[in-house]
Amino acid sequence: VNSEAGYSNDYLKELPYNFDTGDVTKHPLSVHLFLGNKCNLACKTCNANYSSGYAKKHGTVADTESYTDSFKLVELYSPSNWTLYGGEPFMYPRLYELLMRLMDTNGVVSVLTNGTIDLSRNRCYNEIIKKFPKKFCIGFSLDADPAFNRYVRENTDKKMMKTIEDTIFLTANAG
Repeated sequence: VNSEAGYSNDYLKELPYNFDTGDVTKHPLSVHLFLGNKCNLACKTCNANYSSGYAKKHGTVADTESYTDSFKLVELYSPSNWTLYGGEPFMYPRLYELLMRLMDTNGVVSVLTNGTIDLSRNRCYNEIIKKFPKKFCIGFSLDADPAFNRYVRENTDKKMMKTIEDTIFLTANAG
């Protein structure tokens, strides 16, 4: 964020972040929790830092030094919005535990997913999404029409596309 991007200097003064020291100066309105790069896809628009599938396919390595312990951040902040992303969040073994912890906060929780994980029998869906429909939301990362989506997500097939469609309808009808 800078004034060249269309923000006034007055706006920059109000941000809960000190650009000189890197300190958070007050509780932010929103916290984005980057969970890492564990992902089942290798999208053309991605890179190794966000997708282990991409790293494997292209022989590259992610920068794992920048990963932060999400549970520590939950203890530090109390924003009105939490967003979980990075790779495919529903592939993380501790996601359920993290989501349960976030349900105890005042913030609304969003998960950005590629939609390829079948949530119909998933513990997160049955015990969190269905139970907290007004506090929990899912954002699906899709690229335009199905043909272009398959082009970007090189290793998706018709079954995965069907799972994405089913998951969208399943979560839309959860509340």
